[in-house]
Amino acid sequence: MSTLLIQIEACLNSRPISTLSQDPTDQQPLTPGHFIIGDALTAIPEPSYRDESISYSNRWKLGQKLYQDFWRRWSAEYLT
Repeated sequence: MSTLLIQIEACLNSRPISTLSQDPTDQQPLTPGHFIIGDALTAIPEPSYRDESISYSNRWKLGQKLYQDFWRRWSAEYLT
């Protein structure tokens, strides 16, 4: 039952909330998955088993880059 609910949640969070383009070279439409994980939610993400530690400063820089990329795209696609 839990797996079914998770798959339904992934389906609902994959619906587009910005306009769809007919051009195949355009980016994917913005979805709720972009708010949740920063990318389109097409499948349940597999857990990462990599044993790499990222320094706090690099993790913060990566988070800031993802944040800026998201807001730039969201404001360009959703607000206009």
